Amino acid sequence: MVVATMASASSAQWSIVAPPEWKDVSTALRQQPQIQEQQKKLMAKGGAMELVGYQSPTGDSLFVIFTRAAASGRDAGRATRDFEAGAHESSIKLGSETSYTTREHNHTLIADQVIDASGRSFWMRRLTGVNDAYLLSVAATCTGPQGACASALQSLTLDSSGFHPLGINSGDIGGVDRESDAYKAGYAAGRVLVAVIIALLLLWLLVRLRRAKQSR
Repeated sequence: MVVATMASASSAQWSIVAPPEWKDVSTALRQQPQIQEQQKKLMAKGGAMELVGYQSPTGDSLFVIFTRAAASGRDAGRATRDFEAGAHESSIKLGSETSYTTREHNHTLIADQVIDASGRSFWMRRLTGVNDAYLLSVAATCTGPQGACASALQSLTLDSSGFHPLGINSGDIGGVDRESDAYKAGYAAGRVLVAVIIALLLLWLLVRLRRAKQSR
């Protein structure tokens, strides 16, 4: 199994276990202009974004987006809620949302989401919390066999040491401040997610075309 960690990207460590034999395609994804644009916007505000991606021989995919953003003095609950609202509102533009739930655990907001697009289901999980310095979020998205994706998403972790209590109803994203830095960071993360999915869909189509030619 492949374990990807990006402790060097932030003050908190995240990890995920990718399905075996899935190839690392991170470099190709990071070269996408839309992704680089969103990274620059976050860096201009003192934040950061990292991306790791894997793809199976048949075109299935798993990718992780880590985001670090300024909480701008807002309490942990409001900042976390604003970030998740931005990520959610941006990501649903990809296709048809079939499931969305949120819950709180260890001062971390956990969001699970399923979107259907181009005939494929995309399973997503986001973990978000706030420490003394930053809002930290790690999001994983997987398409492929449901069992493999479920295992990968369940393995996603974010070190919650130092996270502040959220103090909110984690299922309530009402009263969102769409002008806050947290919301804008979440929205940017969602835009990167959409850009990555589009890029992976194109790669998947190329794999199918290549296999179709080989079978002739």
